[in-house]
Amino acid sequence: MGMEFYESFYLEQDFIHDTVSGMHLEKDYKLLNLFGVVYNRYMWGMPISFTKVRNKLDNATDNIRIIGKVLYSLPAAIRPNLMYIIQEKMPTVDEIKEARAKNYKVDATNINATYQSTDYDNMNILDLQDVIYYKNLGKITMAGTTPTNDELETVIVNIGNNGYEKGKVTFSNITSTSATISGNNKDYYGTVKLEFTKDLLHNVFKF
Repeated sequence: MGMEFYESFYLEQDFIHDTVSGMHLEKDYKLLNLFGVVYNRYMWGMPISFTKVRNKLDNATDNIRIIGKVLYSLPAAIRPNLMYIIQEKMPTVDEIKEARAKNYKVDATNINATYQSTDYDNMNILDLQDVIYYKNLGKITMAGTTPTNDELETVIVNIGNNGYEKGKVTFSNITSTSATISGNNKDYYGTVKLEFTKDLLHNVFKF
């Protein structure tokens, strides 16, 4: 399938956060009994630079030892659109903002930065397709024959699209069963078509 595999020396080890083995980690990672990990090699990069390299003869074996002084950068998100995080629930707006705040490119003075984005990737704008995962809103309450923007946005969040922030999109083609939302190209980009039906149980009929 064109995939590359190799054995990592990190296997069969435990990395405990806030310790020497995992000083930059926020969670513990136990890699015992793990045969391997499949990942996309184009996702992250950690550029390094050798500032000094010296050769030295080992006194015991006479073998040449190479000693290098290396400078490491923060991990760089090279292809953020290819990344997937597996969570029990979709991240909330606050969790997304917290993750963005840890980007070194956002604030170079942030000592808690854990990664940096590349110059050609804008991580401050999200694809609506990634934010609005649940597009069928089911039955919704409408005051009129078609839902208002506020009614739609309320249901979008309540149905489980926790990362969606209200007031960042425009609505068009609103009918009694569907609507199209488009990003403002500042916070969101792309379009999503929503489907729904009117909740007749909440209608008030006057005779």
